[in-house]
Amino acid sequence: MRILWKYFVDYHKSIAHPVGLYVWITLYVAAFTVLNYTIGLEKWLDRLKPDSLPYIGHFIMFALLYFGIVALCIVYKTIPNLFKDRAFMLKSLLMLLILSIDVSFRYHYTIIREFVDYENRYFLYKTSAQITSIFMVLIPLWWYYLKIEKHNKNFYGLQASAKQIQQYIPLILLM
Repeated sequence: MRILWKYFVDYHKSIAHPVGLYVWITLYVAAFTVLNYTIGLEKWLDRLKPDSLPYIGHFIMFALLYFGIVALCIVYKTIPNLFKDRAFMLKSLLMLLILSIDVSFRYHYTIIREFVDYENRYFLYKTSAQITSIFMVLIPLWWYYLKIEKHNKNFYGLQASAKQIQQYIPLILLM
């Protein structure tokens, strides 16, 4: 854990972002969180009809949150104006699309409701949601990596040649 803490401290010393940026990001995320839990925004989005609206609603919600934070970073001049960078925008929109599909996909619930008795549904709802998430997120990312970013030596920060993997075990166990 000491090595990870050192990485964290060294990284933040090297970037030296203004404290105001962190304050605004925290307030922005907190406002979305309060909105979500006080009015039940996500649950409301999940119940929208027709069935395509939850996908669109989640995409808009995630885009507002994500691009709002990017805009704050641009205002504080910690990053260049990435809204003009076509590659960044395409990757961001793809990521938001994958996330929206993952969060809104509920067709396995219908199958479970049809074929599984009431006592076992809750367990299967939870496990099937996790399994479909793996497929909804990892398969598109893997395809994108193989087709577009094959020059990249690691898979989004994951390297098979990690020398000190044991330092990450406490974090994995904590999660």
